[in-house]
Amino acid sequence: MNASFATALPSLLRGLATTFGIASAAMLLAVAAGFAVGILRSQVPRLLDLPLLAAIEFARGIPLLVLMYFLFFGLPQLGMRASSNGAAVAALAIYAGSLGSEIVRGAIVSIAAGQREAAAALGLGRLQTLFLIVLPQALRRMLPPFVGLFALIVESSTLASLIGVTELLQSVRTNIERDNALSLPLYTTALVAYFAINYPISLASQRLEKSLS
Repeated sequence: MNASFATALPSLLRGLATTFGIASAAMLLAVAAGFAVGILRSQVPRLLDLPLLAAIEFARGIPLLVLMYFLFFGLPQLGMRASSNGAAVAALAIYAGSLGSEIVRGAIVSIAAGQREAAAALGLGRLQTLFLIVLPQALRRMLPPFVGLFALIVESSTLASLIGVTELLQSVRTNIERDNALSLPLYTTALVAYFAINYPISLASQRLEKSLS
């Protein structure tokens, strides 16, 4: 079994790299979308905010696996094809982006109104106030939940194996199919690997929240 485990190890490392790559790409897109939508929602009137809110609630209300299936199996029926990795990244980014937009909007609106009033008294315009006064303060409040969001993306990336992505969990399954005796050591390895990734992230999020509060 030791020899078999050693043989399986390179594929596990490749799967782990794929997991991290997918999660990182999805996080970058989620942060970009979260900032764009969150800032927009914090600035537009209530009537114009309703369509954005509806889109966010729709994205949050769809199970992530269903969203992956739709992007990978459904869109090709409309002539739009995506690789399994691309569909996984897009689904994770849409889901995490909807959460990220709430993080951004919540942080922006949490800044005391007196900050905006002081900026107006200094003759700053609305956008100047947003980018020079409000956002720098709001970023401190966004950082801990965004770090926690990355941990959630890593955990959720395991669903990508169900659309054919050879991430860590799928690598484990493939090797177990070849040698069932590896079930316990390989699943244990996966548990340890996910813990080794997510625990430091969660710990960093908690410490950031305490230090920035």
